[in-house]
Amino acid sequence: MLKSNKINITGYIEGYYGKLLSWEERKKILKTLADCNLTNYFFAPKAEPFHRKFWRELPPKSFSIAFSEFCDCAKKLEISTIAGISPGIDFDFIGSNKQIDFQFLLRKVRYFLDHGVDHLALLIDDVDDRVTRSGSTLSEGHVHASLANRLAQELGTKIFVVPRVYADEIARSSPDYLKAFISELDIRNVLIYSGKEIVSNKIPEGVSPLMEKLDWRGDLVVWDNFYANDYCPRRLFVGPWLGRDYIRNILINPTGLVQTDQLLLKIYGSSTGNVKDGNWKNIIKQSGIPEEFFIVAKHFYNPFNRVPKITSTVEKKYLSALDILLWEWIEPLALEWFNFFQGMRQDILTLNGTMSTKRIRRIQSGVLAPRLIKS
Repeated sequence: MLKSNKINITGYIEGYYGKLLSWEERKKILKTLADCNLTNYFFAPKAEPFHRKFWRELPPKSFSIAFSEFCDCAKKLEISTIAGISPGIDFDFIGSNKQIDFQFLLRKVRYFLDHGVDHLALLIDDVDDRVTRSGSTLSEGHVHASLANRLAQELGTKIFVVPRVYADEIARSSPDYLKAFISELDIRNVLIYSGKEIVSNKIPEGVSPLMEKLDWRGDLVVWDNFYANDYCPRRLFVGPWLGRDYIRNILINPTGLVQTDQLLLKIYGSSTGNVKDGNWKNIIKQSGIPEEFFIVAKHFYNPFNRVPKITSTVEKKYLSALDILLWEWIEPLALEWFNFFQGMRQDILTLNGTMSTKRIRRIQSGVLAPRLIKS
């Protein structure tokens, strides 16, 4: 069981790969967060160059103006903002430039504070284990936690921290990292973790077996990739938010499709973590999605759902439903889902043998098309 529950954080992470929201889209997300009584917007877009690749550099004036307006909008809606910075890609943790890099980092996070953000996050996720591979005798987890502690101390406030090992499955290749990280991390900081897997099917109150074992006694927020699809861009997940024992201190990292993400926030915001299909269906209906969606919905639930076998009878129903969803439903949300419905339709026609080899070559990748034609 988690030993500390002083905070209550719910909301949205802009933390996916491959998409970048506009400032107007971000304000739409803020409005939905407020409407759903959620608390936080976590700004950590992987595609934003000043977040990751050019983390040492300050953004241009146009960004600064827009970011300040975004933070002001959040405050008016009583949404708390978290700005993340991800320097681990080339931060000098133990070399001759570590003091210089720390000053760059300190300048950057103060920039975000000066422009109105409420909290800061240090992200060391999705980077290699350079400290370990450099031959240093220092523990990588210890080094990363020490950086977080120093940054928080300089700022005089707690910070949110995503360690390099942010799920149990990553710990299998770095078994000592989290023990060192947690033993060093100041308990006043907030640990962010994804659970047993990077995309976790279930998240119990203790978050994961490893977290239970390590017995972290500070605050912990779950980075939930349940709806994320940047790792599988041909798929879309919009089903009930299931397998979570609680909603407190969980942020969802969804798709980067603004209409879709607004819908997902409504589903998540109305959930206890064990919401039944009936409640989810009501939200789908209230969002103007045609009834035909329920015919194919099991294929768009989540990464773990066991989908029904496509028999000849089911196939006809699917194709009929998809035709309505593709050609008769014309709404902003329909435009975001068009490619996913079209992909499913093309897959069905390919598998049942009615798609010509010429068309398969046009619609499938050069890697997959020859195998499909051959089979």
